[in-house]
Amino acid sequence: MSELAAASDSTDVREKALPKLYINHIAEYDWLIALEFGCVDDSQPPENWRGVSNEFGYLYDAPEGRPLGFKVVGFSEFEAESPEVEEIWGEPLFDVPLLGLSGVPAGEVVLATRALVGDEATINRAYFSEAIRTEDPQEALPLWLACLESGDSMAHYALGYTLYALGRFSEAYRHLRHYTEIAPHGSWTWCWFGKGAEAVGERDEAIAAYERAIELEADGDEETDATERLRELVGLEGMISIRRRLNEKTGGKVGLYSSAEHYSGGPAAKVILSHQYDEDATLECPACQWTGPARDGDVNLFDELFDVCCPSCDKMLLVVNYATSTEAGKGRSDAG
Repeated sequence: MSELAAASDSTDVREKALPKLYINHIAEYDWLIALEFGCVDDSQPPENWRGVSNEFGYLYDAPEGRPLGFKVVGFSEFEAESPEVEEIWGEPLFDVPLLGLSGVPAGEVVLATRALVGDEATINRAYFSEAIRTEDPQEALPLWLACLESGDSMAHYALGYTLYALGRFSEAYRHLRHYTEIAPHGSWTWCWFGKGAEAVGERDEAIAAYERAIELEADGDEETDATERLRELVGLEGMISIRRRLNEKTGGKVGLYSSAEHYSGGPAAKVILSHQYDEDATLECPACQWTGPARDGDVNLFDELFDVCCPSCDKMLLVVNYATSTEAGKGRSDAG
């Protein structure tokens, strides 16, 4: 058999092989996470999940892609034999070494896990919980390592930032980079990878990581210190260029960068172009917690822009620059 044919056959075998699930029972949250070894449920693209019910969902490696396993919330009371979740007794099928099962549907995995572990957490969670409670990085390190050695790939993230805190930057970089590969949709995942990359001198990787963190923040994920870290790396002109590109890429979700934001050392009012303004978009005031549509804000008109202020405390929330003819044309083109 030629090497090419052998490689093709090997690929076919991998694609046809059933996922081998790692069982992770998080008793304190009442979750069962049953995913292929090396995968995590954390920070996955929303489109990769397919919900069967409010309590049960399958995770795939891509939309309409290969199944990686499933997650159950409210595991202790989940009724696997309910007609509402009848489909969990069909394909996809899985192998589960811990349970001694091969080629079984998710429903059987749920019942077998419940019979074996009951309401006890799996061993990885003992290490995880103890590590979370341990403030000293030197003492936490062996606990995170034990968690990873027990099969919980979420420990890559914590192991990474713990090694970073201990000044072991090359090792931290490896774990943090790997976590962006298995948990690609988290703002803090990318921010921490940026820190690791920055620490080992990988400036371009750090910049790209911080940019991705900012994109995910704008998409609704947690706020990080990516902007502050990026500002230190690229300066005012670099930030203006990066935020202009991200502004175009995200359709205005990422605001333009201003000298006021730069020299204040923190976020100011979001700056966008007029074709990106949506009067129905929700604004939130960080000062008084007012929330409402942009049209309900106080609008002040000027020659080259208008601003929208909080109607409760008058804090400026939005600056809208009137678009140039080129920008307006691009906006119409994007909309079309």
